[in-house]
Amino acid sequence: MSNNRGFTLLEILIALAILAITSIALLGQSRQSVDTRTALHDKTLGLWIAENSMDTLRADETWPAPGADSEEVEVNEREWQVTTEVIETARPDMRRVTVAINIKSKSGEFDKPVVELTSFIGRY
Repeated sequence: MSNNRGFTLLEILIALAILAITSIALLGQSRQSVDTRTALHDKTLGLWIAENSMDTLRADETWPAPGADSEEVEVNEREWQVTTEVIETARPDMRRVTVAINIKSKSGEFDKPVVELTSFIGRY
């Protein structure tokens, strides 16, 4: 009787299949983590841009006129579109302001807003 203590070919193939399936699952999870990190990074920068735009409106000494305005800014080596919409409210000394932030995609188009920030500005 022979005392071979090695693995059979079938055992090695099964082990390799388990390793391949596990590796694919880990790769998918890492990709999802990278996508989530990128989305959170974009939302954070978008929120900073929106808050800066809102603070600029609040600090401005002129009363914001109703209407919409759009401008493009470059932040973190990316093109962003800042759309500001000022709406009259039922109170004559208050305005509703919405700032929407979009990122320019690789195709050159601005996608749907990453962040929308709404606030009210009063005349004092």
